[in-house]
Amino acid sequence: MTHMSDCAATIWPAVSVASGVIAFTTSFVASIPQVIETYREKSVDGLSPLCLLCWVSGDITTLVGSVLTHQLPFQVVQACYYFLADFILCCQYYYYGMRWDNRLATRGPVLAAAPSPAKGMLVSCLLVGQAAAAPLLRRDDSVAAPPLPVPSRDPIGITSAWLGASLYFFSRIPQLLKNYRRKSTDGLSPLLFIAALTANLTYCVSVFTSCEFLANPDKSAFVWNALPFILGSGGTVVFDLIYFYQHYYLYREKVQYKRLEYPLETEVSPLVSR
Repeated sequence: MTHMSDCAATIWPAVSVASGVIAFTTSFVASIPQVIETYREKSVDGLSPLCLLCWVSGDITTLVGSVLTHQLPFQVVQACYYFLADFILCCQYYYYGMRWDNRLATRGPVLAAAPSPAKGMLVSCLLVGQAAAAPLLRRDDSVAAPPLPVPSRDPIGITSAWLGASLYFFSRIPQLLKNYRRKSTDGLSPLLFIAALTANLTYCVSVFTSCEFLANPDKSAFVWNALPFILGSGGTVVFDLIYFYQHYYLYREKVQYKRLEYPLETEVSPLVSR
């Protein structure tokens, strides 16, 4: 497969587009569960400020790098949205954690089984994200295939891309260490990590099934040009798996105890007052 027109006639562009839509959509909603979780608990005690700082710094450098190194359009749009979403989390951290020093925190977490309009909001945002991604990633067979992108040699773009990849790669470590010191994952939404894991995996699939890669005569140059973005996404998978180990196995009993804490308090209080 040496020409873009040959690649366009195969199934791989559809796989790349579908993976890109999934990656964009899941990244679009990834931070929403955490924003809702923080809003409900009115506390950021479970969040690592260093992790948030790495995320925002990585967003900025990755955005600059993706533009200057001529990455795929959905990669640039995704970097823009990541910055916006993480900026909202930083605003919450400042408001609840720094301005109020977590004094607004609720007595206990809301039960996951309780009906909530937040779930409807999440589904709505998922559909909006999918609709927003479709025009960006849609392939029109009636249009001639574009020329292959030339790998960028822009030193600022390359440096920004690698810096962003490093920040993303190491960003999970402060959060995992904080979980370990607290012996708890309270305050973190598992949906954030599930969505992030899905987005990162499908991001890599979309890149490697795109015609820009498959029809490129110099695949090694293409991979090297996109490597920081691939590592920044795929490289974090192992850290996400460590979080799942912490949340669902290592500190599972503590999470279950916290879920029972609030309803027990509400049942006991009227008896004590009498």
